[in-house]
Amino acid sequence: MCIFLSVALAPQVQEVLLELGYPAGNPDACAAHLARVFRQAETFPHEIGFFLAYPPDDVIGFIRHQGRDYKAMGLWKVYGDCEQAELLNIILSWAHYR
Repeated sequence: MCIFLSVALAPQVQEVLLELGYPAGNPDACAAHLARVFRQAETFPHEIGFFLAYPPDDVIGFIRHQGRDYKAMGLWKVYGDCEQAELLNIILSWAHYR
């Protein structure tokens, strides 16, 4: 199963995607909608974090707090589990420099 599909099926992610006008529950339609948003939006669509497999709590926190009031910051701003984010930061950094 692709990472986005497993994230997209999470109820909290579906709820946010629906709020943002996405056809939640249909990953292909969500990707097509994201492409339209990129072409038409005047601001950056931060929900792209769901598609890039960022932790859902961090994407939701970033959207709802407009990038402020985060707990920690590494490769992204952390709003959820700091230990999980630190581990993922290490893995992503290792993969980048490998």
